[in-house]
Amino acid sequence: VIANKQGDRNSQACLLWGGDEEIECGLTAKQKMATRPKQAVANSFQLLMPQELDEERLKIAIKELPCDYDALSHTFQLKCQIQDDKSDELRENVRELTPFDVQVKLFRAELELARQYHISSEKDPVVVISIPSYYPKSAWPELARAAKEAGFHVAQIITEPTAAILAYGIG
Repeated sequence: VIANKQGDRNSQACLLWGGDEEIECGLTAKQKMATRPKQAVANSFQLLMPQELDEERLKIAIKELPCDYDALSHTFQLKCQIQDDKSDELRENVRELTPFDVQVKLFRAELELARQYHISSEKDPVVVISIPSYYPKSAWPELARAAKEAGFHVAQIITEPTAAILAYGIG
């Protein structure tokens, strides 16, 4: 795991929409999420394949989201109040993102960090993705597709317990 700008070895798990085209990922987005929760998405990977989750896990995943989630269209509803230039009135600006779009943006933030450590950007960086053990196996290809669209070559997807064993050289 590559250290982020703050020196932490955590993956990007939070995304914050600035109200226009700007999207921030990572710790900065997480810190701003406290004051702008309706503009943020966190822990979204669970909803990449919502039809694969049982009803209870789906309810928990939606409840943990800071932003609104439309279960029918499977999109996050990011909302921001912006001031109208002409009338000085506040209006609500809404941006919809699918869980797949969010994952691609989070992976792109990871890719940016990876490229800071590895100057050679001739080939797509190779990545091994670790996920929670409860994550549905049928959703793994969709996660790999998001990583590939972001610019990674996915070597393998493994569960977090397996990743821990490999990291500590136990296996």
